[in-house]
Amino acid sequence: MTQSHVQQRHLSAFDFFRALFLLGVFFFHLDRGHFPYGYLGVVGFCCLAGFLSMRALVLEKEGQLPARTIRKSLLSRIGKLWPPLLLMLVTVAILMVVFFPAFLDNFGLQLRSSVLGYNNIWQIIHGESYFEGQGYLKPLTHLWALSLEMQFYLLFILFVRSSYRKDYKGFWICEFLLISVLSYAALLLFDEPGMDPTRVYYGLDTRLFSFTLGSAGALMAVNTKVAEAEPEKRSSGHRRDGVLLFLTLLLIAAFFLPVDNALMIRYGLMIYSLLCTAVLCLSCRGGGLFEKIGRWAPVAGLARRSYGLYLWHFPFFALSERFLANVQMPLLLFYAFEISGALFISELAYMLNDALSRPKLLQRVLSLLLAIVLLTLPWQEVYRLRGGEDFRRIEAQLEERESILAEKRKGLREAAEGGWGALSEAEKTEEQQGTEEGPAVKQNHENSPLPGNSEIRPGETRKQPADGTEPTEGKPAATAKHERPSPDSKPTGPNGHPLRGRLKLPPKPELSEEEQWTLEAVEKDITAFAEYGEAWKIDLKDFERYRHLPLSMIGDSVSVIAGYAIDPYLPGLYLDAKSNRQTNEAFTHYQSLVQDKMLGEMLVMALGTNGDIDEDNLEEVWKALDGRPMLLLTIVLPYAGQEKERNDALRHFAKTHDQVWLVEWNRYAKSHPEFFQEDAIHPSTEGCKAFCQLITAKVMEVLRLYEDSALLEIKKAS
Repeated sequence: MTQSHVQQRHLSAFDFFRALFLLGVFFFHLDRGHFPYGYLGVVGFCCLAGFLSMRALVLEKEGQLPARTIRKSLLSRIGKLWPPLLLMLVTVAILMVVFFPAFLDNFGLQLRSSVLGYNNIWQIIHGESYFEGQGYLKPLTHLWALSLEMQFYLLFILFVRSSYRKDYKGFWICEFLLISVLSYAALLLFDEPGMDPTRVYYGLDTRLFSFTLGSAGALMAVNTKVAEAEPEKRSSGHRRDGVLLFLTLLLIAAFFLPVDNALMIRYGLMIYSLLCTAVLCLSCRGGGLFEKIGRWAPVAGLARRSYGLYLWHFPFFALSERFLANVQMPLLLFYAFEISGALFISELAYMLNDALSRPKLLQRVLSLLLAIVLLTLPWQEVYRLRGGEDFRRIEAQLEERESILAEKRKGLREAAEGGWGALSEAEKTEEQQGTEEGPAVKQNHENSPLPGNSEIRPGETRKQPADGTEPTEGKPAATAKHERPSPDSKPTGPNGHPLRGRLKLPPKPELSEEEQWTLEAVEKDITAFAEYGEAWKIDLKDFERYRHLPLSMIGDSVSVIAGYAIDPYLPGLYLDAKSNRQTNEAFTHYQSLVQDKMLGEMLVMALGTNGDIDEDNLEEVWKALDGRPMLLLTIVLPYAGQEKERNDALRHFAKTHDQVWLVEWNRYAKSHPEFFQEDAIHPSTEGCKAFCQLITAKVMEVLRLYEDSALLEIKKAS
């Protein structure tokens, strides 16, 4: 058999689909917000692996490709997959040791599982989610798919190659289809609605149907007589090209479908596998439009480099995002950097692998040495020397502080009489009358003396000194940002919306000596943070006056970490925070606050780190608040696309709803790396103070607006 005859077995149409599937995965890892189902490209790779493996075996049995033994097949597959993989692993390991030693605690286990081909199993055992936000730096997460493919190749070589006979094609088709049905049944069995789908997504047992459907398709589609024909005589006609084009558009459209992820996992993976198999069956005879597209130099080049680009793009994205975690730049510029950088580094790796592959013996020896180093290096000792003694310090910190917060919430609920922000019966009657009487009640509020305004009587205005300046006696100092308006002005909320409702401020309590000392320490921090800009400035008299307002806050792990520092700033705040919370749980936790009678005069929402923003859920909370102010915190993530998408959603919600204020944690804190721990998400000790001060500054701003609108009632001490 001549070399040219063997080369005819390569179909350029498959290069096009290999490039298409790669682009899906590439852009999914780059920006999940705009490519939510780009991970379906992995399904395409699985079908392609099953199809090509079975097709090659059929052509071998027909004598159109050189026959291979099981040993030669294994060595060939290992020789193709291992050298590029090991080069990437060594490079990433060096970067992790030098720049990110705090994340080395389980890195050695990830390396070993990747080298030996069981990364997907390791991630299942350790609960490493593919779909939830990952504050912990894990640049090898994507290798679960490569391990899945390695496991399939091993099973195929050991069991199918050793027992396949060309006279039993029908039997093998039925067997592959039966395995597909059983594998899909396992997916349905293990998939739990509402739970993270990582188990079914990583498992070979629940993903084998993609491989076996591809294998069955190859048996049904490969026509050896047609395969022997010259490529130019194998045209399938315009009709087949039309069907292929339609199915290919469906494959591409699936990357953007507006469907629930749970439905995509449960049904979409199987449907996409069937579509991929149909496309491969139609294009395997060669000729036609897609054969020409596959021969186009950019497509052919991308297909040849698909394995290397798959290996390198995810680690490059993960590491570069950490390097630039505290750098603010336009998203398009950031994406341009990530795309060009991933292409550049993968091209360097491709050229290096190509140079080392010329002397096969050298490549094999180097690969073996690298594998031995990666497998035997004492990674825990490296972590101890480079990363410190603490093992997953952030996780330990979260666990400890969650326990403290839970006990504190329990104590506050038990100690509260009548509820955190509950009204007395007399106050409820007064508020009901206010609703019915309208403007007359507001006039009563305007005539009510307030601390600092007690010298003003109904119908009078504040007297101005001869020099025209504002009198200072009895009046709190105004912030530089929010000067107190004249009595005739009508302050409004964000975006010009009129203020609604009425807030009740409890009397200023008598402070113990220890509390007074704590207050003085916090005031020093307030003065220090004011140097960061206007957003951090707090008028100290306003602070002492307003800080005891009953507030409620719903938060995630960021609030758990920062929660210990909130009491000195806002002692009247009831914090309900727990790790991994998402905005789709916001209304549930709001209802818990109401049920426990711990809903304060103002609600602070600090969610969004762990999942997409559920505006409908926030809308339910906003409606239930019925005029009480809501504060929304923007988030900081080391993932530029997710960060921008979620913050844009929060800003849009605040812009389109009255009584909603933004606390711009992202805008004012992101450029300060000293505010964050190693994961670039959770605040450091300094960041906890900054987090609390930014919230406090916004609370002071809102309360000042309410007092200026005569909608803040300050209760007198009995």
